Parts: sequence; C-alpha cells; structure tokens
Amino acid sequence: MLVIVEKIFGDLSFDYLLNEEEAKEAIDEFQKNDIQDFLRNMYASDSRKKFAKKMLTPIIAEVVKKREVISLPTQKEIIKTTELAIKSLATSS
Repeated sequence: MLVIVEKIFGDLSFDYLLNEEEAKEAIDEFQKNDIQDFLRNMYASDSRKKFAKKMLTPIIAEVVKKREVISLPTQKEIIKTTELAIKSLATSS
C-alpha cells in the first residue's frame, strides 16, 4: 500500500513541480491524518491508485496555493524595457 502512496505522491510532486520544502510540507500534512485508517480505506477501494490520488491531490494543492504569484509584465512594460535595452546597446557601440 505504501508503495502505491509513494508512487502517486512522486507523480503528483512532479506534476505540481514541488520543491523539497513543499514536498516536506505536503508529507507533514499527510501524516496528520490517521494513516492506518487511510490505508484501510485505500485497501477497500476499487482502485487504490485513484484513491491515493484523490486523497493526496487536495493536500498538495493547498501547499501549492501558498506559492508566490508571479505576474507577467504588461505589453507597455515590455516595450519600455526593450526600448531602454536598444538605446543602451546603441550608445555602447
């Protein structure tokens, strides 16, 4: 059972591009659950892999929500920066 959980966790970690700190946080959150109950329910499930994925995905999603949001520059900012770069290159030549 734990082999399945480890495999699904690894797959989800890859899919969500978790770094080491985020992975540790997700594991800590998972361990707050009753692991024996989780494994018992997983064993009784029709699809153990789907069960593990269904249970782990929300935990990982909560960790990912804490990431700093990276916003793209506006078109005006891109144009302005490009102009500055071109002027800088023109004056250095």
